[in-house]
Amino acid sequence: MKKIYRYVFKLFVSPLLATFFVSLFVLLMQFLWKYVEDIVGKGLEWQTLIEFFGYSMLTLVPMALPLAILLASLMTFGNLGERLELLSIKAAGVSLFKVMSPLIIFVFIISVGAFFFSNNVLPHSMRNLRALMHEIQNQRPDISLKEKVFDYSMPDMTVKVGSKAPDGSMMYDIMIYNHRDRSEHGGVTVADSGTIVFSEDRSYTTITLYDGYAYSIVKEDGKKYDTKTVPYRRDKFGKQVVIVENTEENKRPDASIYGNHRTSQDIATLNLSVHKYDSIYTKKLTALQTSLTQTSYLDSRVFQSKDSSYVPADINLDSLFLVTPHNTQTNILAKAKDQAAKIKNTLEPKRKDLKWRRLTMKQFKSERHRRFTLAFACLVFFFIGAPLGAIIRKGGFGMPVVVSIIFFVAYYILDTFGYKFATESFTSIWFGMWMSSILLVLIGGFLTWKAATDSVIMDSDIYRKFFKKINIFKKNNDAE
Repeated sequence: MKKIYRYVFKLFVSPLLATFFVSLFVLLMQFLWKYVEDIVGKGLEWQTLIEFFGYSMLTLVPMALPLAILLASLMTFGNLGERLELLSIKAAGVSLFKVMSPLIIFVFIISVGAFFFSNNVLPHSMRNLRALMHEIQNQRPDISLKEKVFDYSMPDMTVKVGSKAPDGSMMYDIMIYNHRDRSEHGGVTVADSGTIVFSEDRSYTTITLYDGYAYSIVKEDGKKYDTKTVPYRRDKFGKQVVIVENTEENKRPDASIYGNHRTSQDIATLNLSVHKYDSIYTKKLTALQTSLTQTSYLDSRVFQSKDSSYVPADINLDSLFLVTPHNTQTNILAKAKDQAAKIKNTLEPKRKDLKWRRLTMKQFKSERHRRFTLAFACLVFFFIGAPLGAIIRKGGFGMPVVVSIIFFVAYYILDTFGYKFATESFTSIWFGMWMSSILLVLIGGFLTWKAATDSVIMDSDIYRKFFKKINIFKKNNDAE
């Protein structure tokens, strides 16, 4: 048995490592495609690029590992079945579950390691990746400038560019809002074209503008101006050079400032965040409910006249309204409508705030479950891949890759739907986050049972014979 265990273990480890790095590479390419505009043309140093790729790969490990386990288990037991080795092992009296037992222990250890990785390494990587992305995006603001969009990446400036040359060296139809000197109310500069050049040490940026106007507000101290008569100054220029000092904002911030995001926290910190958001939400909800029950938004004071005192509170307002004159009823309805609008304007921001806090609280609660579901997925995918490979009896990268992609995509679609259902209160948090895992457990249990009983559910000859019988019955019916 030990020889069989060692043989199966060797067959499993090699494709596991290969498929893991292949999956990680594919996911990394997809990730880089999303941020390609923020990286290309920045003149980044190779150390920064290595750091970026390293943190990016670490954040993708929890997604690549389950796919690698599924694909490796499919290939391992598919190869055993295709070479009839699995049949020989079963003929020797060794059950499929015994063949799988050393790999079950191994995958269980991987799952435990995946949990600690997701709980400790992943949050650290997410914090550092966000800090690094902030530094990269501010390396070359001229590259990140998008056409006809206001950009706030440059310090104390808002820039809009109408169009750019294909190589990005020259920009046209430039508008710059200067916020550096707020005491003089800043200014607006409009230019036909211009360039942005960085110093070698990136300590300052030189903005050169051609053919434009500089507008600035001119106010005398202590003198008040109407908004329509505020004096301003317009200066025409053929060439204007603006030097902007690159402040600390363009450097990499401390990674700890990104620790408030749910993906950047471990379970202990997530528990504290959930408790904080839960207590704030409960406190605000209780305060709102108390104010609604204690405040009478429609009382008898609307019936007060100049010559009368307040109507007693225990009187029937509907009866009183019906016996009042028509003009008074109109005034009452107008006041009630105005008061209802004020109440709505007062309550609407509170409602939106409560809705946001409830959503945030549910997102943090869902993230706690995700730390476990990602690790549990490794074990579940093995119980799908191993019996399915024994049933398919096809090794290599053909059929196993197709089947793996189908299950992997289905899992993450279900996981996304479950997360949405949980955060939008369509279902409970635990069910929404574990819905995909529960379904895969049922599928894995069914496939393991079928593989242990030598099922032929994936044998194409069985289905071909079945459809041939149907055709025969059809021909006989037509002949009759």
